[in-house]
Amino acid sequence: MKHATYEDGAWKTEVVEPAAANGLSLVADVEVVNTAFQPGSNTSLALRNGTPEIVYTQRENNIYFRVYHAARVDAMNWDKAEVTSSYMYDTTNPFLVDATGGRHIFPATYDGLLHMQGTPGSWTKEPITTSSIATSAALDAKGVSHVAYLDIGAQRMSYASHATGSFQTTEVDPTSFATGGSLKVDDTGRVHIAHHDLSAKRLMYATACP
Repeated sequence: MKHATYEDGAWKTEVVEPAAANGLSLVADVEVVNTAFQPGSNTSLALRNGTPEIVYTQRENNIYFRVYHAARVDAMNWDKAEVTSSYMYDTTNPFLVDATGGRHIFPATYDGLLHMQGTPGSWTKEPITTSSIATSAALDAKGVSHVAYLDIGAQRMSYASHATGSFQTTEVDPTSFATGGSLKVDDTGRVHIAHHDLSAKRLMYATACP
């Protein structure tokens, strides 16, 4: 996995997480031989007080994935730590930093979609919903979290908000067989979501003011 910055008219890249050596693991009594551990898929980058921080997926073997957080320490080093010990899907893990510097990560686990916040090594976990994958997230002007996610079973575009102090969920489009999903919140607090209706092969747009 690499980090790139554009300086003095050119891109400068650096390795944040190198590929690890080949490995062997036992999963459910089945021997799995890795071709290689693969760090850096589904990266999500945010700036915290001007410092880049990255949330990314690390392939552990041919079946399982974990989510990690990396923060730049100095010009040569990154501080890297696992977000949770739960195995993850290899999916998008939206990562946000609020106005106070608070971190918000939305990983999908076998236990459901979670909201993780805190500091590396001391994350707190809040369940959002089961069997779901976050595709996009945003913070509004009040610091409230808004999340677009896919219900894996029904494959519906759905939405969660923390406006009431706990996450409340609703279906955005109960008729579309959805994929993807991008969410933004405007200055008035209105939420905008775009997603792909796979069954009808069309681009959809939804808006609401929670």
